[in-house]
Amino acid sequence: MRRRLVLLALVPGLLFGLWRIRSLPATETDYPSALMWNGTIYYASAQAVDELPADAAVGTVSSETDTFPRKNGQANFCPPGTPVAQTGEGMAVLLDGVWYLCRPKEMEVAQADS
Repeated sequence: MRRRLVLLALVPGLLFGLWRIRSLPATETDYPSALMWNGTIYYASAQAVDELPADAAVGTVSSETDTFPRKNGQANFCPPGTPVAQTGEGMAVLLDGVWYLCRPKEMEVAQADS
């Protein structure tokens, strides 16, 4: 009987605690996947780039951050050494053998408005 009373007292507290954790607002540690290249922020997309010319590669990611990129060559979604290429729509990064498009910040805003 005593065990049941203890369990009945603990269960509502545990449920309230779990609900409270789930309902917390987003924090400053939530960042979109981004790359900074030549002073411009590029947002990563899931769009694969079909073909890139051999001279499209312009370098590699120099550092990774847990926050939003603030330095040229820095990304928050891929490790240092990840190849970066120039495309007609922005930049691309090579992840698991596939080039993924990264669009400039200004282009993302313009597309959202249309």
